[in-house]
Amino acid sequence: DYCQTRPKTIPRRRSSARRAGFSLFTPSQTRTGEMRRILLSTLKIVVSAALLYFSLRKIDLAELASRLDVSSLGWIALAIAITFLQIFVGVLRWREISAQGGAPLPTRQAMRFNVIGTFFNQTLPSSIGGDAVRLWLVARSGAGWRAATYSIFVDRAIGLIALAVVIVASLPWSYRLITDPNGRSALLFVDFAALAGGLGFLVLGRLQWPWLKRWWGTHHI
Repeated sequence: DYCQTRPKTIPRRRSSARRAGFSLFTPSQTRTGEMRRILLSTLKIVVSAALLYFSLRKIDLAELASRLDVSSLGWIALAIAITFLQIFVGVLRWREISAQGGAPLPTRQAMRFNVIGTFFNQTLPSSIGGDAVRLWLVARSGAGWRAATYSIFVDRAIGLIALAVVIVASLPWSYRLITDPNGRSALLFVDFAALAGGLGFLVLGRLQWPWLKRWWGTHHI
């Protein structure tokens, strides 16, 4: 008689280096990774210092310090709190828009991106720089360039509509402050043009035309 035995599966043994807790990377690879992290951190510090210099280079710090007193510190703190409240409200709006546009963002991440964008808005010559930085951050986080572009575009459009409404609401006070007829005409033209564009933007969301639902630029509106 022959005795048949089943083939036995021998488990793969872990390497002695892993069991001992040693790294599989060579010392040269480890040093290269550390140097890369150090250089990247140094580059971030240099860029941050340069941006701070460009944003503060025209401010007379001595004159600013001479104008500050204890009573003004409360107003400064209030202004900072209102600024961050405004940013947070914008974060909530942008998060909803991004979710509808295929680029969902957690509140913490959206707040971080918005604060970074606000910094670049104040540092660079125009406010488009902050939007470009936000677009790059959202696309790099995995949402893709298409969804990131759409979320920034719609968020900016809604912000401009809200700004136009505020300007119209303040016209009874601001119109009297402008004595130049050309300035008054320009204010009215720009404001009502922005309102007309915003109204058209909102009307697009109510139309049931099939091509509006197929085109990438309007199918989420």
